[in-house]
Amino acid sequence: MITDIIIALWVAFLIILVVSMFTHKDADLKFLNFEKMDIPYVTIDIQGVKCNMIIDSGSGVSIFDENFFLHSGIIYTSTNKAVDVTGIEGNEKTMNIISVSFKFSGRTLTEEFSIHDCTPMFMNFKELYGIEIHGILGSSFFNKYDSIIDYQKLCINIPN
Repeated sequence: MITDIIIALWVAFLIILVVSMFTHKDADLKFLNFEKMDIPYVTIDIQGVKCNMIIDSGSGVSIFDENFFLHSGIIYTSTNKAVDVTGIEGNEKTMNIISVSFKFSGRTLTEEFSIHDCTPMFMNFKELYGIEIHGILGSSFFNKYDSIIDYQKLCINIPN
């Protein structure tokens, strides 16, 4: 009798485990129409702080706006790494890299971010759309998690 219950519970556990490995919630994409371009962004949750992040697969690194980040109170881990980045304006800068965990698509993920003053660029979004942008999720994130950006379904799929 007890053995049957233990076996039944074990089988139920295995079924739940297998189902959870193959199911997940996709992250919804939202778009800003900026100068005739649709710019995708998502909202992530970092320690209770909602952050709107532009999806930029052309950016090699993920970036947080320095002004936002320094005032956000977000706890991070220093990586003791730096990266040289050439911005859209053509200027090369060396930026320190930090590691941050956040909730995205129902999961807790970790990404390395550089900190950069993006206020001039992001201010345009706030003035035009009333949406504050806090950073960029770059190709480092999408490669790390084998993500699929699905423009037809308007979502980002991150396999388990």
